[in-house]
Parts: sequence; structure tokens; C-alpha cells
Amino acid sequence: MKKIIIIFMLILSFLRANEGENIYNANCLVCHNSSGDEMKAPPMQKIVNKLKMIKNHDDFVVFVSDYIQNPSKAKGYCKTKAYKTFGVMPSMSHLTNRESEVVASWLYSTYKSTGDTRYKNGKNCGKKGCCQNGGNR
Repeated sequence: MKKIIIIFMLILSFLRANEGENIYNANCLVCHNSSGDEMKAPPMQKIVNKLKMIKNHDDFVVFVSDYIQNPSKAKGYCKTKAYKTFGVMPSMSHLTNRESEVVASWLYSTYKSTGDTRYKNGKNCGKKGCCQNGGNR
């Protein structure tokens, strides 16, 4: 019985991860694609890396799923230059809260940290212009 439960849980985890990727590909990739001639939004690797340095998994999922539904410059962690270049992303309010949470969890699991420690544990690097130091947020 234990083996059946473990197998069932593994299958559910796989399906949920697959669902997160499908939601991302259908709704996010068109803008957060780092390849191609014209970028419409910052690359997802950079966004996730920055957020993972200041948020654990649960806080990341709460923040990203809320931002997907209700994006705003005031909530964001991008530098002023990014907002000037790309603007604030449009609301993905057509996604359900569950879909937003699934894709947020998938993002956290899929994009590995690149070692940028400027935002480690919610602390800033102290550099002028750092968004966590009252700079270009």
C-alpha cells in the first residue's frame, strides 16, 4: 500500500510540473523568451534568480501568483531601466489562482539560481542603485 501511495504522489508531482510548464508556454513564454530578435519582457531566468534570493519557495509562490494576477511597478523588484524598456506586464487575470500558483511553483523549481548573491536572504548588496537599498526599484 505504501508503494502505491508513493507512486501516486510521484505521478501527481509530475503532472503538476507538466501543467506548470504548459501554462508557462501558453501564457508567459511569448514575452519572457530570452531568445529571438526582440525581447518583450525581462528573461525569466533573471526574474526568478532575483526573487529566489529574497524569497523562499512558499513566499515566492505567493508573490508571483499575486503578481501574475495584479502586476504593478510598486510591487515589483525590477530596476527602473527594466520598467522603462518593457513597462509593467499586463495582468494575466484570465488564469485562475490555482493556475497562477502552479506556474509560480514550476518557475521556482525549473529556474536554478545562477549564484547572484546580491539579494541573499532579503539583504541587499549595499551598492548604490540596488533595488533593495532604496535605489532603482
